Amino acid sequence: GAEEAGPALAALSARLGAPRALRELGMPEEGIGTAVRLTLESTYPNPRAPDAVSLTALLRRAWAGEPPASG
Repeated sequence: GAEEAGPALAALSARLGAPRALRELGMPEEGIGTAVRLTLESTYPNPRAPDAVSLTALLRRAWAGEPPASG
């Protein structure tokens, strides 16, 4: 199911040796704030309204190469 997609993609990424962190793709840590601002300025349909705190936490984990928090 959908709950298994994240771990499966992480395992595939590891097997392929693909970058797992935004920092490995060249994003500076200072870019997190910019990404949050641009996301909040963009309007698009989303089942869950984004907020700065949640987006910042998500992007910090992605920048560090950590999996998204569950829940």
